[in-house]
Amino acid sequence: MSSTLEIGYNEYIIKYNYTMYIYKTTNLINNKIYIGINNKTVENSKSYYGSGTLLKVAIEKYGKENFSKEILERDITDRAMLLEREIYWIAEYGTYDNPDHYNQTKGGDGSLGWSGNKMKKNSIISDWLAQNGDPEIDQFVAAQSAKRVGSKRSAETKAKMSIASTGRLHSDVTKTKMSISQTGVLHTAETKAKIAATLLGKKRGPYKTSGKYTK
Repeated sequence: MSSTLEIGYNEYIIKYNYTMYIYKTTNLINNKIYIGINNKTVENSKSYYGSGTLLKVAIEKYGKENFSKEILERDITDRAMLLEREIYWIAEYGTYDNPDHYNQTKGGDGSLGWSGNKMKKNSIISDWLAQNGDPEIDQFVAAQSAKRVGSKRSAETKAKMSIASTGRLHSDVTKTKMSISQTGVLHTAETKAKIAATLLGKKRGPYKTSGKYTK
């Protein structure tokens, strides 16, 4: 039985005359494969090679020009069928949980084959490497991490971060963490002056003193 989501997909596809497809992306340097699906037509997604975490790391390392894309099935109009066929092709090529390939799930709904700890986004690559090992990707990820260590943000980046944070409301938990992190911090005279200038003209209180509120 199709789910409400699948029915919605199918109605959308029929309404806008869309079709879906299954593809195979191959690393031309080491022949590692990724099987994926796309909800757009082949013609409207020629530059799309897949969104798998390991695949994206590999593309960043080797360059997109060193990957090829082959259409395995096209013109699919039923999403349930699309997911079923993706599972078939991943099994056919043996690309799931295989150090020689890039698929990290069995296909289908996007989480089939995941274990609990792998659902943590930040540990996907490290978990996979720990179980399967891939010196090339391991070295690349390490190199990318090393670039970020000690890197300084430009004035433009700092300005963007400041604007993005303006008006942000912190939760009680966040406020507590911020308070704890500042405990025992000694401010320089320059910092104290900036804090005083920031507070100048702001309304204070009411504050509670000896059981009474004052302003």
